[in-house]
Amino acid sequence: MAVVVEPLDVDIRRADAADVESVREVLEEAAAWLLARGIEQWPARVPDAMFRPSIDAGETWLAERDGVAVATITLQWSDELFWGVQPSVAGYVHRVAVRRAAAGVGRRLLTWADEMAAAAGRAYLRLDCSSGNERLRAYYEDAGFTYCGDTAEATWTVSRYERQVGQAGQVG
Repeated sequence: MAVVVEPLDVDIRRADAADVESVREVLEEAAAWLLARGIEQWPARVPDAMFRPSIDAGETWLAERDGVAVATITLQWSDELFWGVQPSVAGYVHRVAVRRAAAGVGRRLLTWADEMAAAAGRAYLRLDCSSGNERLRAYYEDAGFTYCGDTAEATWTVSRYERQVGQAGQVG
């Protein structure tokens, strides 16, 4: 049986070059868990190109408990791939991944991202997920995010969501 970490019981810090393997391990554990449930979110072996540029840009963060990485999140200030060219009004969340032993930390990461976006003067927090992942879509909607449409690429489609910053504590 997995031990559930209390959502606030983590320290969140910026990942750096020394954290590449920690970030990869969290992403790969999440990918394997999802794949076991029939959801192909990320490849089983996550390539550096998928996350290393965001570490180098200072956009990837680790949540740690007792010095051990239990989750990761990327927070960017633009996202032309999924949202196109936009005014500077939002923070964009990517690659939220939580180790199973730390289930529950995802909400803490979203609250943290909300606080970071507010501190940067942004009005919205935006994210996307695979359109076929109904469970994750429901999770984001339950966290107060509003569906904003789908974006299709050659081999996949994502659903885009946003919420106004400062709404994190007002949802179920």
